[in-house]
Amino acid sequence: MSKRKQSVGDDSDDSSSDVSLIDVDFDFFDPNPKVDYQALKRLLNQLLQKDAEVYNFDIHALTELVLGQPTVGTTIKTDGIESDPYAFLTVLNMHVHHEHPSIKAIANYALEKSSADPAFHTTLQALFSQNQSHVALVLSERLINMPVQVIPPMYNMLAREMQWAIDDNEPYTFSHYLFITRNYHLTPEEESLLLNAAPSSKGPTSKKSKKATTTQPVPETTPDGIYSYHPEDECIKSASIHSVDYRFKVDSEPREKDSFGLDTRGRIMLVPGERFPELIAKMSEVPPATMSLFLFSSPSLSPLISLLAKYDTALSLYDDLARDISQMKKATQLVRQKILKLFETKVRRKKALGIQSEALDVLLAAEVKAQQRRKGAGPRKARRWD
Repeated sequence: MSKRKQSVGDDSDDSSSDVSLIDVDFDFFDPNPKVDYQALKRLLNQLLQKDAEVYNFDIHALTELVLGQPTVGTTIKTDGIESDPYAFLTVLNMHVHHEHPSIKAIANYALEKSSADPAFHTTLQALFSQNQSHVALVLSERLINMPVQVIPPMYNMLAREMQWAIDDNEPYTFSHYLFITRNYHLTPEEESLLLNAAPSSKGPTSKKSKKATTTQPVPETTPDGIYSYHPEDECIKSASIHSVDYRFKVDSEPREKDSFGLDTRGRIMLVPGERFPELIAKMSEVPPATMSLFLFSSPSLSPLISLLAKYDTALSLYDDLARDISQMKKATQLVRQKILKLFETKVRRKKALGIQSEALDVLLAAEVKAQQRRKGAGPRKARRWD
């Protein structure tokens, strides 16, 4: 049984063929250790990008930790409990799990990235060095084409589940919530293309185009070209006391002008515990026409978004395959070394046998010559003794 079912689709009275939409039922489930491991691992890799490998987050152990608390957290599926989740949300107690290698690595990661903001860095140092209050690590990620409407119910469920856990004397009372998420950077040229792709506000030609005009205003640009990957991140940022944006470690080099995909970056935010209920309420009011949502819902960009979704999935699969290949290479090197040692041993034995064979040939030749000499000398005559 799912926690809840939510349908997302188009109105039945819209008959225009401008945009093709389908009805989808989203089911909300508890994390399932039996079937969710691979999908959650890919989503965590998508969230943390290459930094997960650079900073040794141990995604395998982190995935196991998330699945180890199935009563707190939510996954979203469309084909029943045995299918892969398309989104997840959970919270981990960083103080309870402070000895866990993944949590320890993420804490050090947050301290390093927050060093660009001394006040943020000092606050995190103080929080991580005491035991009176606990800090929650909020992890949330979804496929690129998942609708934002599924997010408020997930956070509402999380709040209820944490309260039930607190009622059972479990450690889910937090003084602060630490969010790790993604954002992206647009160059002035990319922002110009985005604005040009916005639907015109004049002369609607159909019911759907009129509806799109009234619900999707022209997106606004930002001074630094940094945009939230998910619309709810703007609510989280506004509720936070500290926030820092940063480049991923392996993407520190400038991108080429014709590079494919988005210039994806990272963001860490710290929200006080008393603001968390207000934050959840605010998420239900996220306007559907924010720039982030428009970027991923504009009909003119839908082919690109579909391609980016496939690209993200392919990239995650490629990372898994690359790690498997690396492990296979290591195993192959070990086998090769063993084969070389065995070969060298056989060569040494063969040489030893060759020396023994040569020695036997010499002895045999000497014996043959001795026999020939004996035959050539004939029978010995008896010596007379006078």
